[in-house]
Amino acid sequence: MSSAPPTTNADDRKAGAKWPWIIAAMLGANVLVCGVTVFAALNNPAATTVEADYFQRSLDWDAERDAWRTPEQAGWVTAATSFVRDTKGVVRVEITGRADEQGLHATVFHKAQADERAEIVLVRTAPGVFESWLPVNRPGLWEVRFRDEAARVRFDAVVELPPTGTGG
Repeated sequence: MSSAPPTTNADDRKAGAKWPWIIAAMLGANVLVCGVTVFAALNNPAATTVEADYFQRSLDWDAERDAWRTPEQAGWVTAATSFVRDTKGVVRVEITGRADEQGLHATVFHKAQADERAEIVLVRTAPGVFESWLPVNRPGLWEVRFRDEAARVRFDAVVELPPTGTGG
């Protein structure tokens, strides 16, 4: 009878010598991925954007809420806040029940670039329709914070600007 030749400890060590290196390489790859993630997060200017004076605003939340009314409390009906189709630089809001036909003020910013805000005034273009040109520089979600200082009404809307060529 013949049997397989016995293995020595040297053969076992040689065969198993690659596994510690494979494990070390996998741990090193994990450290590399974590390092790249932390670097990307710390070097993204939009990641450090916070609301101006957010702490004081949080302390004054009740007084601020009481000082401003919602459109419903003012008897307004708001609808169709959007970018005008085929005119990517115009934002429109439709409001019924608003007695004052003067301009409507708004702060506009892209959700990914909240530190780059634009102050605009929407002007009446038809009964209950207010529009303004807006310097849009990228598709995606835009936040529009409307306010009517005279009526003490404030409301927000999120408007999506589709990518160019999708028909808006």
